[in-house]
Amino acid sequence: MKNTVVRDNANMVIPNSASFYKSTKNGKYELNYSWGRAYNLGGMAFINTTIEDLAKWDANFFTGKLGGLPLINRMHEKGVLNSGDSISYSCGLKIGQYKDHKVVLHGGLGGGSSQITRFPDEELTVIIFSNRKYSELDTFDLMFELADLFVENNNTWKRSEFPKGLIDTETTLDLFTGIFWHDKDLRLTSFVIENGQLAEAWLEEERYPLQRIGAAIFQDYYEYIKFSSDGLSAKGIHKPSGETYTLTRINKWNPSSKTLERYSGNYKSEELGIIWSISSNNQKLIVKRVGKPDFELEPVFENSFKYKNWLVTFGNQDEPLNMCITTDRCKNILFTRN
Repeated sequence: MKNTVVRDNANMVIPNSASFYKSTKNGKYELNYSWGRAYNLGGMAFINTTIEDLAKWDANFFTGKLGGLPLINRMHEKGVLNSGDSISYSCGLKIGQYKDHKVVLHGGLGGGSSQITRFPDEELTVIIFSNRKYSELDTFDLMFELADLFVENNNTWKRSEFPKGLIDTETTLDLFTGIFWHDKDLRLTSFVIENGQLAEAWLEEERYPLQRIGAAIFQDYYEYIKFSSDGLSAKGIHKPSGETYTLTRINKWNPSSKTLERYSGNYKSEELGIIWSISSNNQKLIVKRVGKPDFELEPVFENSFKYKNWLVTFGNQDEPLNMCITTDRCKNILFTRN
């Protein structure tokens, strides 16, 4: 894999590399820098490779030449939660099913998008690279369209649970906007209207535009989402695994100034070795951190606040007033009030 490099310096120049692009309102394209700002220390957005090198990496999952087959098998063991339930995610791999076929897959976002799906029983792998913004080209569906050229179509994929229907233009998008609770990921997600289209808000600078395929049915890069007729809840299907989840609308909480004062104090995370100083000011809850800009915690439901995609939860009235932070990748990081 002589043409693969981890770009851990944002100023590194890689010969023959493709830049990321996104479309503009006037029908042209411009460079897409947003993920470069969000992930400037390596990770998924800064692994640069070629189709040929990735095919070599993929071949090792069949041969076990590097690391041995016991290691390969271990990488395919599904994760198990404390409850004993298994999840579709393994060691950096997602284990799922497409029609009657077992698949091992993963995607990547970084200004563009990439997909790799392996059909282990058929010894087939489909790899797609795109340098167009991920929300503008559904490489996930394109990947399975290519796979259909090679695998037998013996069954209907789980996504057929959400059949396409006529779009009811009388149902306005406003019905589906707001903040919702994700019961599987234990996180908040928001839906907003952007450029006349419903979009799911994730990172501060990122929006996932949703394609409307029915009166209350939408899809994006990874998911199908079907809202209830009153917009108070939604059912989702994760495309790679077929797993389902429920979204429940949150009725925004408006705490009084006296209630906000209850959360004031210094909170320390022994795990992270950092301190948050929280104070109530003009009916706002403000967080101060050493060497970092201050920010406001926005109330969402009782004892819980949000900042970007962080959920900050305080103990109840009759509990020690500690604080937990949950993000999309970390759950319940404990902060203890001094």
